[in-house]
Amino acid sequence: MIERADIPGLPVTVVGRRVGFSVQDEPRGHDRIGWSWAYGGIEHDVLPCTGPVPFFPTSTGGYVVR
Repeated sequence: MIERADIPGLPVTVVGRRVGFSVQDEPRGHDRIGWSWAYGGIEHDVLPCTGPVPFFPTSTGGYVVR
């Protein structure tokens, strides 16, 4: 669930929406992330515990999956 957001200009309210988010943690390279609203639109909630294959490489920073 999205608890807070700072996305100027987004045409829908995302706080309170359920989205799927996935991470591929690459220790020696760029991590990858995936999110459900890339396909169905942010205005649709997804089922709990669902997320797409990580498809987007990060350009800076990274994630640690524990």
